[in-house]
Formats: sequence, structure tokens, C-alpha cells
Amino acid sequence: MAPYLPSAVTFLRLIALPLLILTITDRLFFLADVLFIIAIASDLFDGYLARRLGVASRLGTAFDVSTDFWFIGGMFLYFGWTGVYPIWVFILMVLMFAQFALTSLFIRIIYDPFGKYLGGLLYGAIGLTILFSGQQLIRNFTLVCTVLIATISLLYRTLYIIRKRA
Repeated sequence: MAPYLPSAVTFLRLIALPLLILTITDRLFFLADVLFIIAIASDLFDGYLARRLGVASRLGTAFDVSTDFWFIGGMFLYFGWTGVYPIWVFILMVLMFAQFALTSLFIRIIYDPFGKYLGGLLYGAIGLTILFSGQQLIRNFTLVCTVLIATISLLYRTLYIIRKRA
């Protein structure tokens, strides 16, 4: 069981996503906050657990990154679908992940030191959107920050690849 425990913790994020969307749709914001905290905790705990148990692997890392994409992308798709944010914000998230996935296939090891922090900021944008759901000023601020985060990520990764190829 121990080798699979970190992946089971990661899987909690996938389970939390539809439940989080349902709680937001039903305007059960306290429960949405709790589910969101569980999702964030699973993201923080799975990697720690894998390293602690000595079962960290490329497959586990890929599962974690993919789960982050599905969670973040799923939430921004929901926000776009419901009109909280323009749908192009979701498309920007897809482009970020596609760039990450493609470049990770072609270049043996790409360590994007900003990636972890940018992902955390995107989780923060989701949290702010849930917490301040009806406040336009917060929504506008979060939208600007999200677009800025995505743009920095895309530019940084592109520059990193150009430098590695040179």
C-alpha cells in the first residue's frame, strides 16, 4: 500500500474537482472552501509523502502534474462556462499545459523553477474566486493576475528552451 499512497493522495484532487464544482453551483460556499483546502493539502502532501516513503517516480510526478492541470483547467473551464471569467482564460491554461507537456517530451529534463510557484498562484486565483465570488473588483484583480501568471509561465519556458538549445 505504501508505494501507492502518494498517488492515492493525488487522486483526492481529481475526486474533489466535481464535488467542488457542485458545491459552488449549489452555493454551498463553506463546503466549497473545505473541499478546496483538501485539494490544496493533497497537492502539498503527495510529493512530500512520495519523497518520505522513497517512492518518488517520474510516473508519480507526471500524474501529479496532470492532476494539477485537470484541477486548475477544470476550475477555469467552469469559471468560463458560468461567465465568471472569459473562456479564453481556460484556453490560456490549456496552452500552458500543452507547452509544458510537449517540451517535457522533447527535452530530457526541464526544470521550471517558476512552475511550482505559478501553479500555487493559480490555485490561489481559484481560491480567491471562490472566496470572493460576488465581488467584481476581486474578480478583475484575479483575472489580471491569472493572465499575468500564464504569460510569465509561457515566456519563461520558451526562453528556457531557447537557452538550452543554444
